[in-house]
Amino acid sequence: MKLALHWYFVLSLILSAIVAYENFVIMEEKKLLPFVKLVRDNYTVELIPDDITLTDEQTADQCKESSITVNSPEELFYLQRRCDILEGNLIIGTDYQERIMDLGFIKEIKGDLVLDGNANIFRLIGENLNTIGGTFTLRGTMSLVAIIFPVLRRINIIDWQVVPVLDHLELGSNLEGLQQLIISDSSISDLNVFKGVQELDIFNINNNRFLEIINSDLKRVSKQLRIHANADELVINMSQLESVDNITIRDAAGINLPELTYVNSSMEIIENFCSDLILPKLKRIDGTLGIIGNPSLQNVSYQNLKVIQGGLMIANNSELTNLDFFPNLKQIGGAIHFDGNFITANMPKLKLVKGSAFIRSTADYFDCKRWFTPVNGRAIVRGGKLKCIANERESTIRIGDDGSLIDNDDSPEYDDSPENKDRQENSAMLRSKICGLLPLTTLLSLYLILF
Repeated sequence: MKLALHWYFVLSLILSAIVAYENFVIMEEKKLLPFVKLVRDNYTVELIPDDITLTDEQTADQCKESSITVNSPEELFYLQRRCDILEGNLIIGTDYQERIMDLGFIKEIKGDLVLDGNANIFRLIGENLNTIGGTFTLRGTMSLVAIIFPVLRRINIIDWQVVPVLDHLELGSNLEGLQQLIISDSSISDLNVFKGVQELDIFNINNNRFLEIINSDLKRVSKQLRIHANADELVINMSQLESVDNITIRDAAGINLPELTYVNSSMEIIENFCSDLILPKLKRIDGTLGIIGNPSLQNVSYQNLKVIQGGLMIANNSELTNLDFFPNLKQIGGAIHFDGNFITANMPKLKLVKGSAFIRSTADYFDCKRWFTPVNGRAIVRGGKLKCIANERESTIRIGDDGSLIDNDDSPEYDDSPENKDRQENSAMLRSKICGLLPLTTLLSLYLILF
């Protein structure tokens, strides 16, 4: 009996020791989780031994360096153990070989986070990263598929270019401090993680072949808004955008800007696939307006636009048959250029064009006479040349700064006699021969004289 109790006691001690050891191992593994290469996508765990020690002073000095370059998982492991805040830049070198990169305990990078030319990293993780004080730069990261920064709250600039397989983003909601958003050549299909951003200096989204929708709460873009060369099906919904400095939209299937009121520089709507372009609240454009090469565009409205400080160009919109969508436009500060298959070009309140005018219509019934007939003896076009081509006829007049007619190169009745055609053909041949012999600067001077 005593022998049985003795063995029972011994076995109990052994079992207690085993349980205690297992608990110890589990606790240590939990402590090490931020410092290991995580088991994701069937990758194996590889613990990195802690065989290097630094003094507190050495650790503090490293955390305060203006720039730190990491070229291996071991370097990153020891860095994030020592520094939860980096005072400068963190640069990931091209020699970093592991597929998964985890920033571990790093909470704040006060400078830039840069991955330039690394073709190995598949997934970038920062479970604790909440701030990037400078620019988050990605350049030529050919294998990067996912960015997982779930608690990121503050960042200054995002500049991602040539990230061809990047398609998964996890960022904190309601990003603060973002000034520039540049994403080029990625596989991203939506930008919902940036939806809550309301003010930017630069919004440049281009060459993202799977990007089919942009839903944005932006209200102001102070420097540049540029969207082009994304998916052909791209629909742009910026329902709160009120003002922008310079805006260029290309290659979009839908454009929705119902609150846009002011464009402080130029506006270009070029080579889109949308049928409608409705800007009901836009009042003023302080630069040039260009509506060019939109083959499906049929319904356009700028009903409250009163002033264009620069030029106005509407060209090569094959389905746009009436240029009558500026009912309240009063002044154009530069030249106008209309070229297309339009029947009418009516702007009933237009009083002044501070530049030359070129109007060419391939429609059968377009009438140039309205543009050549001055109101109260003074033309709308001031201080330039007005050329109108319609029904295979051309007429040109020159106008003084006060709106008075200086000369009439070709009568509005149009001279289409064989003799005039021969003169024009001979003149064109002569200009062609001359242009083949002269340098560019001379050609520009001759152009002003001859044309």
